[in-house]
Amino acid sequence: MRMMRTLLTIAVFAVLPACAQPEKVSTQHLKEFENDLGELSARIIPATVAVKIGNAGGSGVIISEDGWVLTAAHVFSRPGQKVSITLHDGNVVHGETYGRQQTDDFGILKITTEGKWPHAEMGSSEPLERGDLCVATGHPGGFQDGRSPPLRFGRVTRTRGQFVQTSCTVDHGDSGGPLFDLKGRVIGIHSRIGGSARQNYHIPVDHYRKHWKRLVAKEHWGQFRFPKQGAVLGVSGDGGPGGSRLSRVAKGLPAAKAGLKVRDTIVKFGDDKVETWDDLSKAIKKHDVGDKVVVMFKRGGETQTATVKLALSPNAPRPEEAGEMPVVAKPEGKMSELLEDGDNLKSAFNDLAKKARHSVVRIVTGDNARVLGTVVGKDGWIVTKASELKSGDTTVTLTDGRKLKAERVTVEKIWDLAFLKVEASDLTPVSFVDAKDFRNGQWLASIGQDEEPLNVGVVSVRPRSLIAPNASKQGYLGITFDLTFDGTRIKTVMPETAAARAKLEVGDVIVAIEGKKIRSITHAQRILKLKTPGSKIPFKVLRGDKEMTVEATLGSRAEIATPPAPRGRSRGRGGRRGRGRRTSRTRYSQKSSGFKNVVQHDTILTPRDCGGPVFDSRGRCVGLNIARANRYNTLAIPAPDLAKLVAAVRKASAEQTPAAAGKEKGKEAH
Repeated sequence: MRMMRTLLTIAVFAVLPACAQPEKVSTQHLKEFENDLGELSARIIPATVAVKIGNAGGSGVIISEDGWVLTAAHVFSRPGQKVSITLHDGNVVHGETYGRQQTDDFGILKITTEGKWPHAEMGSSEPLERGDLCVATGHPGGFQDGRSPPLRFGRVTRTRGQFVQTSCTVDHGDSGGPLFDLKGRVIGIHSRIGGSARQNYHIPVDHYRKHWKRLVAKEHWGQFRFPKQGAVLGVSGDGGPGGSRLSRVAKGLPAAKAGLKVRDTIVKFGDDKVETWDDLSKAIKKHDVGDKVVVMFKRGGETQTATVKLALSPNAPRPEEAGEMPVVAKPEGKMSELLEDGDNLKSAFNDLAKKARHSVVRIVTGDNARVLGTVVGKDGWIVTKASELKSGDTTVTLTDGRKLKAERVTVEKIWDLAFLKVEASDLTPVSFVDAKDFRNGQWLASIGQDEEPLNVGVVSVRPRSLIAPNASKQGYLGITFDLTFDGTRIKTVMPETAAARAKLEVGDVIVAIEGKKIRSITHAQRILKLKTPGSKIPFKVLRGDKEMTVEATLGSRAEIATPPAPRGRSRGRGGRRGRGRRTSRTRYSQKSSGFKNVVQHDTILTPRDCGGPVFDSRGRCVGLNIARANRYNTLAIPAPDLAKLVAAVRKASAEQTPAAAGKEKGKEAH
């Protein structure tokens, strides 16, 4: 009810007459709203599941107590497959795949393990409008122990066309996961992404409602992009000239029933001569469902004829389905009407940014490499992200325009933090609060040197460690696998790791480890987890069409230094010049894992924006951004951890002898 009161109040401001000055969104509005988001997340996260079939996987959402699960069709290949379903708490249950429609990418599963399951209500996609607020969950990258399904907040940006488009950032592994409205009802299912982090495409939930009987009956359809109405032949083909050569013939439809086959070339359809695929399409449209038409085609060197009886398009509404889709009311009093765009959301934190920006510095090292830093001491102490610093002189720019030379005092490798010192006594330090109460859906504003925030997001996952258990005892190769590939293809090679030294490359497919044929990603990971640092491991890899063997000496994740930036510069496709991992149009931080404790939020930043402070809606500094980890999240070190680190470093510095301090003066981050 509190959400309704908040949103209804906000809606009043949206309908004030033009002559009145509508109230701008304030941090008070956001504080009230984030409480509602927290309550919402507590209801929708338990309904979110991870789905695994062999090496392939995705996400899903339970929509009934007896275990029906909505997902994307591309998560599985056919009805009747056995599937493992991981619940939000890590428990694994069994399931089976049911129907799927390939063209629009929707399908369903059923939990076969007995029980009553947490679930979300199905909403409707029909009432959606541009600007409606929404929330996404799922398991990007697959299920991870200790990580709840990350929460992402956004708005609907497009409703026309095949998919609903939103600004909720999803990624590989999220496929099949749910998109919710502010009442916690499923309004879409994640299907695909675009080049920008703002391009996220979701299957309208009304597809599931409309075709529920077919899905439950384990039908598998939509391999062809048939029209939504009219008659069909049931083929796809290549353009001419000389006829339309068939590339696919759908089972059970008129062409297949009449005996037409792949590679047949249709030259005449009824009275119409066929030279191209367009000719055939136009000829079919002249006829009605049930018409019998003589088709002339070539097979081999012979000309043959067949009579086809045209059928109703498989995508056309069935009579028994008409009127089954109920209209679901939209959430009353949308906050969307107040938050017309992201700038309005950011502006709620402008007063905060105007004050807090004086605690932020811009750091330049080497060949103009830039990153933010946070002032943690009036007497010149600054903390920043170590791996974004390059060798060479370090210059710090304050908001008043002063440029000061900085000394690199020390690096905390496991946190990827560098502590700097400048000659000053009048800086404005942040005050770290003992903020241990991070909640999913809590607003976080990332502050830079401007009078408005860099960006605003919400807490996706509460604080957790990203250090693997017994990391110091486990050997570390330094790769990630491509989860979209049915096999063990390398997606990332971390710099300065065993994999990099062994010259493993992105795109290599690992086919054997120590002579053992590798069956899956899980199989490879299981073997490597048993190895200790220093182990020499032979890998047989497929690089292109060439098979080769390389030997890697495993390192230790716990001992890995903060990786340096790659030498030189590169311009990635669709990206900007600069450093950092690059996927599509977005750059990510070189070091984005192995942290002792971080909170995950959905704010879109760049690696250069890291090192700056994070504030909550109460105006408290609750952390420091330490990595743009990937498409859907940024990581921040919580304030209590930072406060302890700052105190420890300052104490150690104060206890140094003058001689020791002199030796430290020339020390560089590495």
